[in-house]
Amino acid sequence: MDVPEPTTEAEIERVLRMTAEVAPDFGDHMAWHFALRWSRLFVLSSVWRVVSRLLVDPAPTIRTRALELVNGWTDGAGVTVPRLLEITRNHAAAYPEPELRVELSRTLANLAVTVRSFRAKIAGAIVSFLDGAPPPRGTTALLAEYEPDAVIVSAGRWTDDDEDQVAAEVTASAMAMYRRDHVLALMHALAGRNAGFRAQVAKAIAGPIAIPDDKLQLILDNDGLPMPATTPTIDDCRRALGL
Repeated sequence: MDVPEPTTEAEIERVLRMTAEVAPDFGDHMAWHFALRWSRLFVLSSVWRVVSRLLVDPAPTIRTRALELVNGWTDGAGVTVPRLLEITRNHAAAYPEPELRVELSRTLANLAVTVRSFRAKIAGAIVSFLDGAPPPRGTTALLAEYEPDAVIVSAGRWTDDDEDQVAAEVTASAMAMYRRDHVLALMHALAGRNAGFRAQVAKAIAGPIAIPDDKLQLILDNDGLPMPATTPTIDDCRRALGL
């Protein structure tokens, strides 16, 4: 869909609302993808002001589309990330739907790749916004790296469905790489899960936990993280899991 650039913010909002329920054209990933084909200055100066307001719109569909646009507009991360952080702090009640809380959290985690200086702040905001829920897929590696204690506390709330199984595996893998001092505590937190769940977690951490110290040092230096004080083995982890 090719839509001419509107001339006013009111017209931008009208166009966006009219197309919120329209299926994206072939090649587009979201209903409002057309807006990102407008000039970069126009998107930054005008479209963003409208989308920023729509991020807290009463209608779930409108908030969903606004999150999709923010997620796709990586060039705008310098303005979108502070706004999303502000929403998690001051407008969390605007997101009563669990699925949209997950999507906002995932959007922040995705943008953390672009604005690396915000990674720790983003991780803290996601933990607060999820309010005790375990990290969903798409946020797990970031939270395991920067908020390992919060992840361990919430780990018992993962369910046995496939989505949570994958989230637990990715979390454990990331923690075995970035936060080895915490990995045994996570294994203990998961020790009550069914045998298949625990076996998959053990399989996921086997590679990361075996990375030699010299390579691990390079990985951790890149993110400004300390070397672990402990060196748990895969056998230690399996025992902590009750395997």
